[in-house]
Amino acid sequence: MKDFLIPALTFVLGGLGGLFGGLWPHVQKPLTEYRQTLTDISQLMLRSVAIIYGDEYSERERFYDDIRELHARLMSSADSIPRPARPVLQVIGLLRPRDQIEEGAKMLIGISNQVIGVHRDDSHLVELTKKLGAALDITV
Repeated sequence: MKDFLIPALTFVLGGLGGLFGGLWPHVQKPLTEYRQTLTDISQLMLRSVAIIYGDEYSERERFYDDIRELHARLMSSADSIPRPARPVLQVIGLLRPRDQIEEGAKMLIGISNQVIGVHRDDSHLVELTKKLGAALDITV
């Protein structure tokens, strides 16, 4: 039995390794784009505090456009990661669960709407920003 089990286990593990190695290039690029989008969201939020709470409307319009672009990039990059790889990437902490990504995306839209709105609610904006950071596990 031992003579059969070791080669069989080696074959199975080798096959899984080969499969993973063959799929890795299709996972690496979208994962890198997703992680870069998270970094870009964090950086934009951190450097734009004066714009978010300021009175310069043209700056807030540009921020609105940047946030909407990052929203689209977040959803697109998360969707481009192959479905079979997602659970593994979530377990090792490289990808947030889908519901958290969608929650973060909703917070981005809410922030953009608040910033551009005529009746901006600063306390609500702070709450949206906190929820964004928690959902995507980033510093904002």
